[in-house]
Formats: sequence, structure tokens, C-alpha cells
Amino acid sequence: MLWITLLANIFVAWFLAAADATTLPLPITKKGCQDKCGNVSIPYPFGLGDDPICYYGEAKFKLVCNTTFDPPLLFTEGDNSTPIMDISLSQGQLTILLWISRQCHTINGTVTNDRFYLWLNLTDGYKVSNTRNKFIAIGCDTRAILRDKSGKSYQTGCISYCTDVHSVIDGSCTGIGCCETAIPKGVNAISILFGSYYNHSYSWNFSRCSYAFLADIQWFKFNVSDLMHFPERVEYRHKYRGENLPAPPVVVDWGIGNLNCTEARQYVCGKNTYCSDSENAPGYHCLCKQGFEGNPYLLDGCQDVDECADPEKHSCVEICSNTEGSYNCSCPSGYNGNGLNATKGGSGCTPFKKGFPLTQLILGTSFGVLLVLIGSSVLFWALQKRKLMKSREKFFQQNGGMFLRQQLSSHDHSVETVKIFTSEELKRATDNYNEHRILGQGGYGTVYKGILSDNRVVAIKKSKVIDKARLSNL
Repeated sequence: MLWITLLANIFVAWFLAAADATTLPLPITKKGCQDKCGNVSIPYPFGLGDDPICYYGEAKFKLVCNTTFDPPLLFTEGDNSTPIMDISLSQGQLTILLWISRQCHTINGTVTNDRFYLWLNLTDGYKVSNTRNKFIAIGCDTRAILRDKSGKSYQTGCISYCTDVHSVIDGSCTGIGCCETAIPKGVNAISILFGSYYNHSYSWNFSRCSYAFLADIQWFKFNVSDLMHFPERVEYRHKYRGENLPAPPVVVDWGIGNLNCTEARQYVCGKNTYCSDSENAPGYHCLCKQGFEGNPYLLDGCQDVDECADPEKHSCVEICSNTEGSYNCSCPSGYNGNGLNATKGGSGCTPFKKGFPLTQLILGTSFGVLLVLIGSSVLFWALQKRKLMKSREKFFQQNGGMFLRQQLSSHDHSVETVKIFTSEELKRATDNYNEHRILGQGGYGTVYKGILSDNRVVAIKKSKVIDKARLSNL
């Protein structure tokens, strides 16, 4: 039997592992549409190609996969300057690469020819995220200005200055070697300008260039070595106009349409979703409801999450039961509580307190008393029956039964001729010694008329006083 159990366990484990291995990932795009370009996944409402079914009906969602790069790079249609590195549906954001601006000086203070100035003109509907990015400038004689392309709508910037490299602090970007500032909300077209107080003449030995760029605040952390070697430290590169330029990641906001959730009467959102207004870009976003995951822009894209299959997704301490869009916690038998972790406001599972077992005591006592009563009754009945049998034997002997038995055994009488009757048989024969059956009475007893079971009529004497000396006369 043991080997059968082991084989059964092995089969169950193999079946579960096979089921996990064959679980298909949730679809991110419509059927028949390409879902990847190089290393970047392309979830709907974004899509490739000329088939309008593959992307939502706005120009900003139609993308191009440029296979002349290795690996292929993803761009918005009509743009080959800012590759898309990631698309987030939950955040409503893209991550693009945007090269840095630089301006360097010779020891004489003149600007070198390897300068490069950043400009950006995003497709309508995209906005540079004002919460995820900052405008950053590096250098010890640097004025950097961020503005719209015409310079008439907005201008912002910062100043970084230092004359001693030892005054520059790693990780600090507060104006000594590095400065940063927030960017306005709703920006989609920018350009960068540089300025200098002394053409880096006081810092040329340790800072001869000015750098300015937009970057994801989660990516950038200033280092003193950036004053001379910042381009080399940027791990992202993008080839533009024949030059392999360092290009930090920049986060861009996007939304569906130009209306918010209240204004839009119809949503592109699928089942088990809700609508959320875009905070920076125009339009709205679709999100899966809590307890569901997948692509909210597909009809059945948001599927139920089995929280119980992943300890990181539920807060049960003992038993977890998955439900549609949620889960329930409970405790096993013998435990008290709601099964929810105390850190989540639950009471957990604790064994029942073993106090004085009053109920068990009452039940046990009652059962014991019942057994004693039953046992006593059985014993009393047995003793009474034994006493009755002894009394009958005693009366049998007193009434000459033994003498009669000896006499019968000493004579050759047939059992049909002479018979010893029991007291019950005599009672039945005399109708329980009915007084109407009395034939006569004397000093030693009463004679009754008896009718046996075979209808024979006999005389039956019931003695009053037993005289042992007269037993032989019976």
C-alpha cells in the first residue's frame, strides 16, 4: 500500500507542475497582431502596421518597428529620434530615450565644435511627465534653460557653479556641480539653451563641459565624476545623425482621447475595469479592478487573480479561499479568529482556550450516571431472578418435590403416566387458583379443579402447612 501512495503523490505533483508549465500568459494585444518589437512588448491600444484593428484609432497609438537597428527599436509613427523602451498600461506612461545636450570649452574659453543641443517635439496627445522627470544640469560654470521651442510659452532652468572640485558632494544636486528643477505640467515640445559666466576658465581642469537633459528621477543620481565623464556613465545610447549619443530615460504620459471619464460617454475599457482620468496628458486611462489583472483595453483582458496561489498576494495565516476578484481567509477546526494577518487588521488564528470543561463534565457525568443506573437495573433483575429460582427450588423441596422425583425414578412409570408440573402450569390449570375452582378445603390445604392443556380434568391440592412427616402421604 505504501508504494501505491507514493506513486499517487508523485502523479499529483507531476500533474500540478505540468498544469503550471502549460498556463498561458494573458494576451496583451488583439489576435493576429504583433506584440513585440525587439525587447519591447506592445500592448493594445498600441499596435504596429497598417491594420487599424491592431491599435486604437488615434495616431499616437500607431507605432513603427525599425528593424534597421540591432535589436529593432520602437518609435511613434514619423519619428526616428526618440525610441520607446517601455509601455506601461497601469501608469499610462511610455519610457523613451532622449539624448543629452552638451557644450564644452577649450582652455582659452571658446566653445568647441562637438556641442549638441536637445530639442523634442512629441506627437499630439503625449506629455512629458512632470512628476517622473526633472530638468538637470551638470557643470561648474553652467546656466541651463529649458523652454518651449519658441521660448514664448514657458522658460525654466537652473545654475550650477563651483571653483573647487572638493566642494562638490556625491549625491547632491543643489547647485554645486549639479542643479535640478521641476518641469511644467503639459509640456510636449522643448529646447535647451546654455550660458556660462566665465566660459569654464576657473574650472577647466575638472569641469570643462556643461550637460543638460531631462531624465527619470528614479534613474539619475549625481556623482562627482560626472563633471568630466558623465556621457561615459550613461548606459543608454541612441545613434542619431551618425553619432552614438548618450540618452537617459524620460517618462512620457499618454491617455485615451481628449475627454475625461465624466465627459466620455463610451469607454474603450473592457470587462472588470474602471476609468481613471489622466492627470497630465489629455484623456483617460483604463485599469483592471482590484483582484483582476491583464490588459484593461481588451474586452476580456482583465482576468481574476488567484491570490491564494501566491503568498505575496494574500494576507491569510491559515486557510485561503479564492473568490471572483478577491479571496476569503478562515481558520481550521479548533481555532478561533478570522484568519486574516494581524498586520492587516485581522485577528489571525488562535487555538481555543482550554478552560474548565463544564460541558464535557456535565455530559460525562450524565453518561456515567446512566451507565450506573442501567448496570444496577440489570444486576437487580439478575439477583431477583436468581432469588426467585432459589425460592422455587426451596418450595419444590419443601412440598415433597424431591421425594416425588425419587419415587418416580424408583418405579417403572412412564412420563405419560406420571408428570411433575411447574407452578405456572398449575396456575393456568386452576385459572390462577380461582375460588370458583375450589373442590374442598382442609387443615393442610385446598383442593382445586384443574383443567390441563389437553383438557384432562384433575384435582390439584395447594398446601397451606407442610408437615415433613406426612410428605410420603402426598
